[in-house]
Amino acid sequence: IQIPRATHLTIRSFYETAPVPKILPILSKVVNKKKNIDICHVLLFINSHIVLIIYFVTKHWLVNNFLCFCLAYTILSLYHFRSFRQCIWFLCITFLYDVFWVYISPLIFKGNVMVFAATSINLPIKLEMPIFFSPEHPLKTCLLLGLGDIVIPGFIIKFFKRFDFIKKTNVYYKMGIVIYCFALVSSGLVVYLFNSLQPVLFYMCPSLIAGAMIV
Repeated sequence: IQIPRATHLTIRSFYETAPVPKILPILSKVVNKKKNIDICHVLLFINSHIVLIIYFVTKHWLVNNFLCFCLAYTILSLYHFRSFRQCIWFLCITFLYDVFWVYISPLIFKGNVMVFAATSINLPIKLEMPIFFSPEHPLKTCLLLGLGDIVIPGFIIKFFKRFDFIKKTNVYYKMGIVIYCFALVSSGLVVYLFNSLQPVLFYMCPSLIAGAMIV
């Protein structure tokens, strides 16, 4: 239910803000002068379900990534933090959560729960990138980036952007983007060199806190 809703909200948001001719609202007025029906809303709603059907039929990685983008965009649009203290607590909790399920869970459950969830659940909860250069890579067909590894630091970077807006600067937001990219590259290198999955938040959470404190 939430996936088509998020897809619909994302498509509608971009349609309303994009610099393109708004034909659908005009059509809505022409067709429904006396009825309280928004043709634009209906068509975009249908399109979002069509995208979802295409995903379940094809399981194509591009469609999967588009749905993940819609989910992340919708979540980040609805919620935000009010203070840096909240950001620190959130990052610390998610850091411990990620480390537990990646490093400690195999000792308790005799298997990596996070890896099992990431590789077994066929839902748009992770970004996928096919491995074109190394078909024998231990991660098999795709490199994966969980939706939480996008949304969780996204909350913090969004807070940095709002803080910059209040202070009339652009330092914290740029710092957050640079640290995010650095953490992704670092975790990717460790995955490639040691042939083992890594919790991205293990690199990202301390880096975001340290970067903000230093600035």
